[in-house]
Amino acid sequence: MQICKKCSMELPEDYFPVRADSGKRRTSCNSCLKEYRLLWRAGLNQPRHIQTKEERAAKMRSYLATDKGKQAKRRGGGAWIERNKEKRLAQNKLNNAQRYDPSLNPKPCVRCGSSKTHAHHEDYTRPLDVIWLCPAHHAERHRELRQQA
Repeated sequence: MQICKKCSMELPEDYFPVRADSGKRRTSCNSCLKEYRLLWRAGLNQPRHIQTKEERAAKMRSYLATDKGKQAKRRGGGAWIERNKEKRLAQNKLNNAQRYDPSLNPKPCVRCGSSKTHAHHEDYTRPLDVIWLCPAHHAERHRELRQQA
């Protein structure tokens, strides 16, 4: 017996088709797959890669407004904070200090001059000592650090 991901009915395994690529059974039953395919052919059920960025963002906002979405966000964020306490503490100290010291406000990227920047901590024990980098150069800097390690 297997539970269908779409309709939540418990059905015998032969109601779930086998995937051609992996040989594993699908998580949706035959009737749910048939309904999905009919909607797909009618153009009413578009997968994520066809939706626009705005449509995906609106869908995510509506999901995060539900209880299930709020719980998922809490679980995910809490896990990262647990794994990265030192990083989070440095971020909080910088954010709090920026309220009172305008000299700590974001500056242009030191590599390209872009105005949209992230604060990069070379040393998390010195939370106010940051390098301002645009998102692309910030990711590049972290790649450089991983290669050095």
